Order: sequence, then C-alpha cells, then structure tokens
Amino acid sequence: HKGYALSMAVDALGGILTGAHFVSHPEFLGGNNALLIALKISNFRPIEEFKSEVDEYFKVIGNTLPAKGFSKVVVPGEIEYNTKEQRLKNGIPIDIEIWQRIENVARELDVTI
Repeated sequence: HKGYALSMAVDALGGILTGAHFVSHPEFLGGNNALLIALKISNFRPIEEFKSEVDEYFKVIGNTLPAKGFSKVVVPGEIEYNTKEQRLKNGIPIDIEIWQRIENVARELDVTI
C-alpha cells in the first residue's frame, strides 16, 4: 500500500502538476516530464541534526541482512559513488578493442594520445 500511494503521489506531482496528465490519462504526454522540488532543511530542523540522522539511517540500511545472492544492501547512489572513487584512483577501464579503435582514429587525425 505504501508503494502504491507513493506512485500515485509521484504521478500527481510529476504528471498532473507539470501539465503532462497522469499515466493512464488518454492524453498522457509521456516523455521526460520534469519536476524539481527544493526544500530548505533548516525550515524543518537544524541541518546538522538532519545530516546526522541521515548518516545513521544509511548505516542501518547498510547493516540490513541482504537478500540471497547479494553481498550487501546499498543506498541509492552508493554503487555509483564507489565506482567514481575507484575510477578516480585506478582510471577508467576500457575494452581493448575499443581502445584500439580510439588509437586508430587518433592516428588518422594525427592526435597524440
């Protein structure tokens, strides 16, 4: 029931509010409807309290027993963050065939790699 209510809220805000209608509406425009909501956290509670509780929340999620076949429960963006950090440290892996194609084009254009 919670997911259902959340999907309805997203449909109402991202569809109806933006003028794209709701998903099952006969004139639904589809595509990439954009809705940006900005919240001033300090209007609700002190920012440091909020950050501290979010950190605690992420720890609780990270310590949750993962489903069978998974090694860890992650929060949204964690995989991408870890990938970015790894690539900043070790570089971006490129398939050898792709790299050879890049080198060939560079030679054709007389560009030094």
